[in-house]
Amino acid sequence: MTITLQQMDKIYIELLQKDSLMAQSEISRFKTLKYLQLLDSTEKDISTLRMQLNIVSSDYSSLLCVSEKKIKRNRKIALYGWASAILSGFLLWAAN
Repeated sequence: MTITLQQMDKIYIELLQKDSLMAQSEISRFKTLKYLQLLDSTEKDISTLRMQLNIVSSDYSSLLCVSEKKIKRNRKIALYGWASAILSGFLLWAAN
């Protein structure tokens, strides 16, 4: 049995199509791998940013607490200072 020229052309075209499909499959697989790597990298970045956010939030809370303590202390000092000044003024007035 012999193969005709037309049959050989059809076989050749099918082989070319198969090669093309294989190449497209490789490209698709490569794209999928790159997308997975991109997702993995993005997830790591998000995780790192969340850790940084937690650290900054914790630092902010600590600084806020310290600031509030200093403000309360300064208010007390100011109150005692005013009270002392008023008392001194009153004692000076009473002495005259």
